[in-house]
Amino acid sequence: MGFKYYHSIAVMTGERIRALRARGKLPQSQLARRMYISSNSVQKWARGNTQPKVAALTMLELNEKKGLAVLES
Repeated sequence: MGFKYYHSIAVMTGERIRALRARGKLPQSQLARRMYISSNSVQKWARGNTQPKVAALTMLELNEKKGLAVLES
């Protein structure tokens, strides 16, 4: 399970992040606000400049599977 989980989060690309945002019709700033991070971080992920940390990756994957309603407050 550990390798499968790690492999899964290792491939969270900017393309997947953009697709997630597109499905929820969210701009980067709104996704960032819902995740309690800076919009600059989301921008860097989308461009492939950096990768999300494990906590953010987990949240992104959960939202990818369950929908963005998980982030709604």
